Amino acid sequence: MKRHFLNGTILAIIAVLSGVVCECSTRCFAQTNSAPKTNSLVVSDVTVPENWKLIEEYFGALRTNHIAHATDLGRKLMIQATNDWKALNHLSWRIFIDRNIKHRDRQLALLAAQRALQLTRELDADVLDTHARALWENGKHTEAIQQQKRAIATCKDEAKRIEMQANLNRYVRLSRGIHYRSE
Repeated sequence: MKRHFLNGTILAIIAVLSGVVCECSTRCFAQTNSAPKTNSLVVSDVTVPENWKLIEEYFGALRTNHIAHATDLGRKLMIQATNDWKALNHLSWRIFIDRNIKHRDRQLALLAAQRALQLTRELDADVLDTHARALWENGKHTEAIQQQKRAIATCKDEAKRIEMQANLNRYVRLSRGIHYRSE
């Protein structure tokens, strides 16, 4: 499968246009263009410690209600961690489950989940599960249910599969309530 030369650079372009520049953006662009063209699970399994520090800084800003600073950090994260699927998946999932924050940037979570999904070539059950959650939280209920079914089908760990099935059951149950209320 051949990758498009712009794959992974769209976020960098958006960030540059919005004024967020990262010293690693050139390196991220080069890595994206030189990614292996194999059928392996991920482009790269390497995670960068700076990405995880930036994630903690992002959630620290949210805990202290510094929303503007957190928004800037979120943009920077999407550039800096553009090829770190583990960090992006964690960021997306944590946006929804962290009980210490009040502001949840659902759009950032969806963008991070979509990029992680792209990097894993839609083959990682945890990433599919996170993407389903991000879709659900962004009001895309039908897509979320379909993606959660894919996550369950892909999952090899029985305990995780049971948890994913519970999430699917919740989405289906809640989506029925949404349809009844809209009639």
